[in-house]
Amino acid sequence: MNKRQLKKQIQGLCGGLACDCVIATPCELQDKAADLVVRAARAQSSALAKVSVSFDKAPCDFENLHEYRKQRRKYFKQALGALSSELNNEIISIVNDINEMLTPEQKEANKAKAAGK
Repeated sequence: MNKRQLKKQIQGLCGGLACDCVIATPCELQDKAADLVVRAARAQSSALAKVSVSFDKAPCDFENLHEYRKQRRKYFKQALGALSSELNNEIISIVNDINEMLTPEQKEANKAKAAGK
């Protein structure tokens, strides 16, 4: 996956989450839904800012090109793992907050609909 695809996935994920916040919340809790949409937007901005990282070493710093590529892959894999973990934690937090706002009737309807699939 390249940076462009990753950025599109992050935007799609956070955009869908913001849309779910608005759709799933009852009318009387729209202020809290707006706060969740802002949190989703901040998570998106933060993640997009962290996508563009660069390896701080040059090939001449290593014995051969194979070692350079090996260390470079390892660096980017760790950076992507940290980004993914941080974004997932924020998304889980937002989803839990959405679930807390749902009425008991809506929760039961959602469970029945999920069981029917």
